[in-house]
Amino acid sequence: MFAKIKLFLLSNQNINQTLAKNTFWLGFGEITSRLLKTIIIFYAIRILGASGWGTFSYAISLCGLFMIFSDFGISSILTRALAKPETNKENYISTSFLIKILLNILIFIIIIFTAPVFSKDIIATHIIPIVALIMIFDGMREFIFAINRSLEKMEAEAVLKIVTNVLLIIITYIFLVGSATVTSLALGYMAGSLAGLIVTLFIFRKHLKNIFQGFSTDLIKPLITTAWPFAFFAILGSIMANTDTVMLGLMKDTTEVGFYATSQRIIAFLFILPGLIASSLLPTLTKQINDKEKIKNVVNSSIKIIYMIAIPLTLGGLIIGDSLIVKLFGAEYGPATRMLQIALISILFVFPALIFNNIIFVFNKHKSVIKIFLIGTILNVLMNIILIPKYAGIGSSIATLISQILIMILIQKELSKLIKVNLFSGSLKLIVASIIMSIMLYFLRITDVNIWASISSSVILYFSILIIMKEEFLLKIIHTI
Repeated sequence: MFAKIKLFLLSNQNINQTLAKNTFWLGFGEITSRLLKTIIIFYAIRILGASGWGTFSYAISLCGLFMIFSDFGISSILTRALAKPETNKENYISTSFLIKILLNILIFIIIIFTAPVFSKDIIATHIIPIVALIMIFDGMREFIFAINRSLEKMEAEAVLKIVTNVLLIIITYIFLVGSATVTSLALGYMAGSLAGLIVTLFIFRKHLKNIFQGFSTDLIKPLITTAWPFAFFAILGSIMANTDTVMLGLMKDTTEVGFYATSQRIIAFLFILPGLIASSLLPTLTKQINDKEKIKNVVNSSIKIIYMIAIPLTLGGLIIGDSLIVKLFGAEYGPATRMLQIALISILFVFPALIFNNIIFVFNKHKSVIKIFLIGTILNVLMNIILIPKYAGIGSSIATLISQILIMILIQKELSKLIKVNLFSGSLKLIVASIIMSIMLYFLRITDVNIWASISSSVILYFSILIIMKEEFLLKIIHTI
């Protein structure tokens, strides 16, 4: 039994097993590391209060709008290129690495001189350079992980993410104990991120041994040309992710930003699953580029997994969102409840969209849907301008939801030209099980049952119902394990 588990978790045997193994390791690493990071985040949220947490979140979002240019899609291009047998790996790694370094230096300089202009908060302005360094260190670590993902050996990445976040917790806690300020939080994060990068560089030193020797000027143009459509998506995605917080900070105050950022913290955690599946799919889809039938089967299976989680999450979150916010962050953050509930609806549209982005990427059809993301981004900004003055963070949540729904509708229509995707096919049992689970969760809530006991009981009931209903896809997963 042990040998079978070891074989499943540490070797690549076939497409389905490799996808399952990589998703497990990415999931284990990401979920564990985020849970670890959540400890220090919740601690910071509580001791800094809504205003202090809002200041830090504002600085993160403002820098995020700039730092998206520091990668320009290079990391994703590298993963895809290295997955191809004919690729000259040394040249690609070296050239991509130097481009990444130069972009980081350039964007950091721009942030130092430009970002403070958009900040009316003195403390946020003060920590902007520190936050920029955090993002640079995180970005370089992700670049190294991009090399590892091409090998489809996600177990190494999982361990390193956990180690990085353990270091981050320890170092940040030391800083906050010494001084419970926003600046201490930023410095602790920066030191923890740097420590994680140093460990990652050491572990992957073999792949980076000749990092400066394989540089090829002939590869620069092909890399940039291939990467820019994907970079454009990332830029628009960054605007969608950060513009709400930045506009809230400019039009309202950091306390409102703190409420909004708190609700988004939960949503970001829930986005782990689709993000992991999407990351695991990229090498697999690239290798099956000439077999659309296999790609369709893999994608449809991934969407089924996503909705198996997304539907009960959405319904359950709408019922216990208020209790969850107060339990996690304290009564001060009660105003974040409505923002969370609105954002939860968006996962029904964003989760599958992450998979669709990879399909577009693999088929080199970025340009055909750039206009869709551009329309969605512009709509989001305009609706924020209209809704924030009157509805503040709730207005931002509504603006984002509507924009995401529009993007999903348009991109699915465009994707139908490439591959047939059964978005809601076979979801009836999932919906029925989710409704039954939600009814029980509601009664547990109104009878004041402990929230964690309620959530655990609901999860068990949900999957039990699916097994009783003989949900074919779930039974296949169980049989595979």
